[in-house]
Amino acid sequence: MSQHATWREEMVINLTGGMADEHEIDAGVLCESLTGLTKLAEKTRASIYRDAKISIKIKGGFKEGSFDYSIVFDMFAAVAPVAPQLVKTIKEVIEFRKFLNGGEPVKTEPEANNSSRVENNSGATMVVQNSTIIINNSPLTTKALQKFFSPLGSGINAFEVSDSEEKNVTVGSQEKNLFLDTTSKEVDSNDSERILEILTAQMDGKPNGWRFYDVEEEIEFSAGVADSSFLMAVNSGKYGILRGSHVSATVRTNRMIVDGRRRTERTIISLIPIE
Repeated sequence: MSQHATWREEMVINLTGGMADEHEIDAGVLCESLTGLTKLAEKTRASIYRDAKISIKIKGGFKEGSFDYSIVFDMFAAVAPVAPQLVKTIKEVIEFRKFLNGGEPVKTEPEANNSSRVENNSGATMVVQNSTIIINNSPLTTKALQKFFSPLGSGINAFEVSDSEEKNVTVGSQEKNLFLDTTSKEVDSNDSERILEILTAQMDGKPNGWRFYDVEEEIEFSAGVADSSFLMAVNSGKYGILRGSHVSATVRTNRMIVDGRRRTERTIISLIPIE
């Protein structure tokens, strides 16, 4: 029997303001937040640990004047990492999104150790891991963060994420618009397996700006690509010209109401080129 390495990482969530001050929170809001964290953890795990498996558990606990709980991530892989990175990376994604302040990077320059120096629209710079940039750029991450920080839209004033070794990162009510989408409401969502033709590819590995043709439905559409492994392979030059190529893809279709109008958004969860 093959041996697998196991390790544990832990994150502490502390909510203050509103019902949290009485050690209470709406069950639906908490469930939505935990669903978002689960999706965010899975996205992060896929980017930094690839084939590792993850088990996520919640532990309750209360501090005076707040609602707090711990999230335990049990990891299983062939080889353990030199240092645990899951919680650290999730926190860095949150810090990076705060740093960007709702805008796009003005300039990105490579640094040592698989990192980049990013300049925001205020002229400030931040050195961040390349994996964090890739995770942050994913449409799946945006949707996961919207769910994770949903308590900020339900009367919570501050949402703090911490662990035993790193500094805390806090998102206050004045920053909630950086994480929440207050203009749209999701109506339904479903995943389907499709055969697609690539019409427009981003050969630098950027997740946005891709266009596809659905061979069965005979429709063209734009979609973000959330498959980090595929995007990194594209960026590294593994694939030649992708325009006109066919892929087997998992397509997530979200139907929502934005400013009173129905809108359909598609995200490519995974894709495999067809030889």
